[in-house]
Amino acid sequence: MCGVCVPATQVGGDCFQYFSLREGSLGLCVADATGHAMQAAIPIVVFSGALQAEVHHQGSIMSLVTGLNRALVKIFELRTFVCLSVAELDIQKRSVRVSNAGCPYPCHYRAESGAIEEVELDAYPLAVREDNEYEVRDIQFASGDRLVMFSDGLVEAQAVTGKMRGFERVHEIIRQGCLAGLSSRALIDFITAQVHEFTGDRSSGDDLTCLVLHAL
Repeated sequence: MCGVCVPATQVGGDCFQYFSLREGSLGLCVADATGHAMQAAIPIVVFSGALQAEVHHQGSIMSLVTGLNRALVKIFELRTFVCLSVAELDIQKRSVRVSNAGCPYPCHYRAESGAIEEVELDAYPLAVREDNEYEVRDIQFASGDRLVMFSDGLVEAQAVTGKMRGFERVHEIIRQGCLAGLSSRALIDFITAQVHEFTGDRSSGDDLTCLVLHAL
């Protein structure tokens, strides 16, 4: 697995993290706070602290996301929220449990078919409403499969003309890199290089975060 976070300015409001969730499983997530620069950096620091606190007494992805949401509702002011993609890897079963709260859908590359499938999970971002419910999807990983989670900075990257990169193009870039057999690190480098080629000299308007999980 590998992740990268490229802030649009000196500080940003995106992050990715790895954490132990329960015995035999590993958690990983991508988070994106509202706003830009310092306006978003402070909420993402608060989120990171809440994540570490919740991890110690939550036993599943669903309870973790629910606990995070309730904690952040009490902390954040109105119109401050965090989009989150989170996954739990069961190493022995080679399975991944995924939940999503406002981030672009994670992408599952199936090596057998060479296809990209969106893990379609819809829910409000964290801290929007206290009673929000979050779905979980189970994915069985085969050798060569990849799970790619990313913030909206990847999709909303703009060329000088103002044209956005868009979901279809991002999915095709991910697919090309996977078909080429790139490692997690090389795939992320390939994705970010394609974004920079697209945007050219235009400064990025949003943070860009991407995390790749690769089943060997």
